[in-house]
Amino acid sequence: MTIGLERRSYPYVLADRLLWPRETKILNTSQPGITAADAAAFFLRFGKEYPDLKAVIIYLGNCDANANELRKGRMTPLRLAGQMMREAFGFRPPKAVLCNKLMRLEWNESYNISFERVEKPEDFEYNLIRVINVCRSRSIPVVLVRPRVNHSFPAGVGKGNFVYYHYLPFSSRFTSSLSHPDQRFLNAFAAYEQGRFEQSSRLYKEILIAACASVERTEYPLIVVHNYATACVRQGRNDEALALFDLLLKEPAVRREIVLFNKAFVLKCMGEDVGSKTCFSEAYEVDSSMYRVKDAYLDAIDRLAAANQNTVRLVDMSIFCDDDFVDHCHLMPVAQEKLADMIENALSRTTVMNGTMAAQIEQHLFNLELALGNTASFFDYYRVYAPLTAEQIRRDIDVLRLDIGEGDVLSDRALSLVSEPVAKTVEYARRHPCFTDIRDFLRFPPEIPLDVGRFPEYFLIRRLVPYLEAASYEAPVAAVLSEVPGLLHSGRELSMILPFVAGGVKMEVPLVDNIVDKQWVSRIIFHVRLSLSGHLEKGSRIHERLETTIFWYFREVLRWGSHSRVSMRYERMALEFMAEALAVASWLDLKTSAGRNEEILELAKVLVQVVQIHEKYCLQFKQGEDNVNLIAAYGMALEDEAMALQGAQVSRIKS
Repeated sequence: MTIGLERRSYPYVLADRLLWPRETKILNTSQPGITAADAAAFFLRFGKEYPDLKAVIIYLGNCDANANELRKGRMTPLRLAGQMMREAFGFRPPKAVLCNKLMRLEWNESYNISFERVEKPEDFEYNLIRVINVCRSRSIPVVLVRPRVNHSFPAGVGKGNFVYYHYLPFSSRFTSSLSHPDQRFLNAFAAYEQGRFEQSSRLYKEILIAACASVERTEYPLIVVHNYATACVRQGRNDEALALFDLLLKEPAVRREIVLFNKAFVLKCMGEDVGSKTCFSEAYEVDSSMYRVKDAYLDAIDRLAAANQNTVRLVDMSIFCDDDFVDHCHLMPVAQEKLADMIENALSRTTVMNGTMAAQIEQHLFNLELALGNTASFFDYYRVYAPLTAEQIRRDIDVLRLDIGEGDVLSDRALSLVSEPVAKTVEYARRHPCFTDIRDFLRFPPEIPLDVGRFPEYFLIRRLVPYLEAASYEAPVAAVLSEVPGLLHSGRELSMILPFVAGGVKMEVPLVDNIVDKQWVSRIIFHVRLSLSGHLEKGSRIHERLETTIFWYFREVLRWGSHSRVSMRYERMALEFMAEALAVASWLDLKTSAGRNEEILELAKVLVQVVQIHEKYCLQFKQGEDNVNLIAAYGMALEDEAMALQGAQVSRIKS
């Protein structure tokens, strides 16, 4: 997906190479979740609009292997004609309503695994054939990518109640954030996470023995048995655990991929490498929770390449290994360069690459229901622009201004009186140290529908762009923060994240108010210190980040782009927010002579050190390996920084 700050994914890499004829454009339609049916729908609908098309790159299969309630099927000529005829008569299908909701750290009693299916490999093949046939008829070369993904990625982490399962390779800590109707389960879960495995297994066993209504539900007792088995493993009772895993695998509603993943880990610990690899491979093949292509789809790609050798150039990603990924299926930057090399080599045998210019990237983003006839744009489908006028937004802001109570605290009642988009923007904005205080939010409130749409980070960017652009040149702290590349972005860099029709981005900094802005500097320093302290208290979060990828991946794509990054293994977003806040405070301190420069620089140095610690240990983390000692050392390094931060604060108070 060609969105985000970092031009590190292969389309960007290719576009930036000086080997294209003048005015060459790379038209990108990809987004997380797009299937072969969606791609075929786009190409068959709009391909004729590009008579000068020189080549087509097809990189599909991961999303077809992800189970979904929306079955896309085959993009047949009759089906496409029917869709276009209905459109001609003004019929537009509404956005689909799904039964299975993805709930963040909440128990979903209604989740039903049987509602979801992967796309049939034969339908995947059919949809690619349709695109290839059109290309062959127009003498357009096709680069067909044979995907390779991260096989070491934890199985089952993208669907249903996956956070309620223990994963043996991980030492995640979710208990304080989880909600569940049965407190006994939370007690057992907490005991496991705290290393009290005997108590945990006893509590899980009591749940199974005791009669209660919740146990009658389909998935709940299976999770309890599974978690009891993992607690047995932690006590060295591997044979009992394996027997329970085998019993679970006979249950029709069980999450097979999770059970197999943990069983493979036990066998590996017992030295049964052959059984472990077999079990691990089976866990991967039956896992339909994340976007990871399976053998049946790769076989289809091989058949297509063999049958269309005059049109198709195959790019085989099997040269890559699990260490080339952090997430489920997107390559790290260095590997993205290699993939770009392979695609360039495939295209070099055509007349496409015979120039000396860079190419432009042009996005044609629709939605994940294009194959079903929904032609809404990406921005409409995801409600990037709230259905509110500027006047409605202003009225909501006025309501908030009138309801600030003592101590400048915004009441829950006030948020209940404004529209949901505005309330959500307030909630999100207050994660940023520049806007934690409601006074600062209301000083620079939302103004346009983009500010209060589904992605409220756009509001933050629009408001901070002028300050960060000025700070990148003038703020004393900028030099310190630049020790970590990419920790602080300029205003112009951040503005590239915004949609093209963003309602305008003002680069002029608002007039500085000596009294008000000095107070703002003080609040920023206080909240950065608070945020950094809270961040350090959490310690290493690698395991939690891996398990919760489904929750944060899409939003982070909007900021950084769709490639793997080492920073995916820690909460990088919060740290960049702190860097932005310090840059704003540093610039304002300079302009108002607030005298807080030394404090700001001290915090920046700690922040830089924290990021460097994260990068060091996250880079050393090996998927599928025993990382116990690494995680312990990682945690101790962060604890040392927490103590240093606290010591600096005490020293400053004394002085």
